[in-house]
Amino acid sequence: MISKKKISIVTILLAAFLLLASSTVVQAAVNPLAKMPRKDSEVANTAITGKGWNFMTPEYSSKVKIQVKSYNPKIATIKGHTAQNSSNKKYYAGYEIFCVSPGTAKLKVTVTVNSKSYTKICNYTVYKWENPFKTLKIGSKNYLPKFNKSGYYVSQKDISGQVFSFKINPNYTFETFVIGNNNNLAHAASLAVAETPGEVYNPLFIYGGVGLGKTHLMQAIGHQYIKTHPGARVRCISAQQYINEFTDAVRGLNNNHPEKMQTFENRYQNLDLLLIDDIQSFASREGTQTNFFLAFERMVPHGKQIVLTSDTYPRNLKAFQERLLSRLTQGLVVSVEPPELDMRIQILLQKADRSGLEMPEEVAVIIAKRLKSNVRELEGAVQQILAYTNFHNLPVSVETAKVALRDIFNVSAVPVTVENIQQVVSEYYNLKVSDMYSKSRKGPVVYARQIAMYLAKELTQKSLPEIASFFGKKDHTTVMYACKKVMTSRNTDEALKHELNILEQRLKN
Repeated sequence: MISKKKISIVTILLAAFLLLASSTVVQAAVNPLAKMPRKDSEVANTAITGKGWNFMTPEYSSKVKIQVKSYNPKIATIKGHTAQNSSNKKYYAGYEIFCVSPGTAKLKVTVTVNSKSYTKICNYTVYKWENPFKTLKIGSKNYLPKFNKSGYYVSQKDISGQVFSFKINPNYTFETFVIGNNNNLAHAASLAVAETPGEVYNPLFIYGGVGLGKTHLMQAIGHQYIKTHPGARVRCISAQQYINEFTDAVRGLNNNHPEKMQTFENRYQNLDLLLIDDIQSFASREGTQTNFFLAFERMVPHGKQIVLTSDTYPRNLKAFQERLLSRLTQGLVVSVEPPELDMRIQILLQKADRSGLEMPEEVAVIIAKRLKSNVRELEGAVQQILAYTNFHNLPVSVETAKVALRDIFNVSAVPVTVENIQQVVSEYYNLKVSDMYSKSRKGPVVYARQIAMYLAKELTQKSLPEIASFFGKKDHTTVMYACKKVMTSRNTDEALKHELNILEQRLKN
């Protein structure tokens, strides 16, 4: 007869065995490298930045360690990461791969969890990116080489070997920037920032209308900075790209993928230079503005340079946090204005020369007199003439230019009217047209009305009494006062000068 005591001991031992067996099974089921691929690949054009974590382990209650090694670092490098889920406090690990050159790299990954180590080898192949297009012809001329040079990736590595890349136009340098009265201050400030980043004008805020050279100056800073600071960590993006990246990170955080937010924050954590184009896209984006404010506070007080562009003066940005606006104006704010006639001629001649187009000066003059708004229009005109003359094998002349740009030369100038001015000004300042001739004394209405009166005097043939009647005024002295006030302020107020230039462009085009 077996005693009850012996039965109890056997029961306990059996339970312990079953518990141990079950734990072993559980442990085996959560092998951290079970889903890690043994073969992986990437198509890359030269060196590119990592796309975030290539692989992540499951989550564990205890801390996880990771060791990584590339046996072929000239082909691909690997970097290990550990992190903790902020919601459930569990730990996980992973790695990120950086492509260097075509070939196959052997990568070794070892993860230790609960005092047990797991190792796995991955063969990672980097394929060379090749443009699938062989030709880009207009007539018999192949334009593919020029097409391929329209943009490329500039890559740098910091001391840890991490690669930073950004899309940059090779033509947007200080050497190719045409300087005039409309942009000389912006050019000087940009050059100073590129040479002594973080010491003067931080942040640098460049504003102006479409196609006037803001992006050119911003990327020129990037070019110059890389030349003088090899190994620097630089990021050049549009505001919309920043919004998209942040939105994707927040979405990942909400879907139990905190690593996406971590990757996003790491991307902006230790930059030396941050360049963001079209910052006005941040309007009404509270989350994005808050995140950028924090990034700003991490960079500027520590001597890291930020450069921003916008289509309007910072104080005129709508739906922006007040604290962010105060930061945007704490450095230097400069404008780029529409180029004058002489400068437009020089831009055309330079663009033509860089495109291999022999353009007589008289051709540049007639085009410059027609195209007054921005530099981008001038660049487009050069490309149209280039395509037309090459296709027909013709020299550049006034006659061929008029044919190539017939859409421009056939447009008859539409006279500016007071009614048109009132419409454009009302739309620009978000007012009703009726406010122009109302008796309202509200500040924004009075301000817009005075600008409309000034533009009516400058751009129409109407007399002062006639202008007064359009605004419901019996006495023309009101118009005289408005014109004098706007004229005086225009010479000293950069924001007002910029607004008037935009309004004049809209009315003349």
